[in-house]
Amino acid sequence: MGGLTNTTGPHVDVLAHLVAIGKPIWVTELDRRGGSGAQRQSLRQSPGGEQLQAEWLAHELALLSAAAVDTPLLEAVVVYELYDQMDLDHNSSLTCASPGKDPESCYGLVRVTWDDHPTTGSTFTPDGRKPAWAAVHAWIANI
Repeated sequence: MGGLTNTTGPHVDVLAHLVAIGKPIWVTELDRRGGSGAQRQSLRQSPGGEQLQAEWLAHELALLSAAAVDTPLLEAVVVYELYDQMDLDHNSSLTCASPGKDPESCYGLVRVTWDDHPTTGSTFTPDGRKPAWAAVHAWIANI
């Protein structure tokens, strides 16, 4: 995990390795680990939050923009994902700010409210854009 130019662990510049291969590069499922939820590291929780997600995405998108100036190989960037998901344990009462919320459900750029219906199943309603939406929107406006 980590950023594209400084992964955690051995601190590798993944983007430089991809450029060296000489093939077109598509960056898919780009988002901060855990999105706006808390991150699990070993047995500890690190803080999450919508602002951290926005700052991480803005930083990584800026790095990709700078890299695109130097290499025409970078053809696509896909941010993961548009909407938050239902908590993986199907607890519709938890939000990404709730303690115990599975961070895998918090990658969205848009918050959602989940409603459980006994006959139709779960449905969701968009419930506001996160700061990450604005970060991605600003990046798109400038490319």
